[in-house]
Amino acid sequence: MKREGDISSRVGVISPVVRWVLVIFVVLGALSIFLWVRSDQGSNEGNAYGFSGDIYRFGQADHEIVFGKTVDLEVVENLGDYLEQIGYFSPAYGGVIQILSSDNGFDVYLTYSRQYWNRADFLDEVNSIREDLEANVLMATTRIILVDEDEEGIHSMNLNPKGDD
Repeated sequence: MKREGDISSRVGVISPVVRWVLVIFVVLGALSIFLWVRSDQGSNEGNAYGFSGDIYRFGQADHEIVFGKTVDLEVVENLGDYLEQIGYFSPAYGGVIQILSSDNGFDVYLTYSRQYWNRADFLDEVNSIREDLEANVLMATTRIILVDEDEEGIHSMNLNPKGDD
């Protein structure tokens, strides 16, 4: 017949081992969560096309302009109005672009399918948009960067104006 004292002494011997195992699992779990959260903070994985910054939404289809902290909201609104006016942003579906300040003006990231990037008529149209943005909308040197995303990742092509390296 077992006495109550025998059970408590066995539980006492097992308890420190179980406690250490639990402590190890808790520490490893907390460390895993910490590392996962920390690695995710610098990632743009959740944002379309890897864009990061503040988001200005407008239009019936919730178009998005992602903009850097040094870009004024008025500039963002003017850019959105212009792109909606020329038909870049369609009322039927949402679109997303990004604008960032550069040393001498703005970098505008326009999302287009890569299948068009090497077509002369398409490049002429995009260059016309760039010239119009410089002269009438942004009033500053403007660089257009084409962006597309597929199963292979995010792709971009910089359409620098002549003389811009």
